[in-house]
Amino acid sequence: MIGPELAPTLMTAGRILLGFLFVAGGIIHIIMFAAIAGDMKKMGVHFPRLTLAAGTTFQITAGALLMFGLFVVPAALGLTIFT
Repeated sequence: MIGPELAPTLMTAGRILLGFLFVAGGIIHIIMFAAIAGDMKKMGVHFPRLTLAAGTTFQITAGALLMFGLFVVPAALGLTIFT
């Protein structure tokens, strides 16, 4: 069983790692922007470049907020809905 003194450290580590996954995913979206936007267009998404840019911006911002421990609940809720 995890002791009460270790719980905050594990919560922080989990928050940082989870936020990093979203930030890293957003960076991959930036690197592969044209290809992903092209795939979105083929699937019939309206305004694929704008949609991808908005989603990527949100993903990176909310992930960074989660990593830095700022607005944790709204960031986590937003990422849950985003996912």
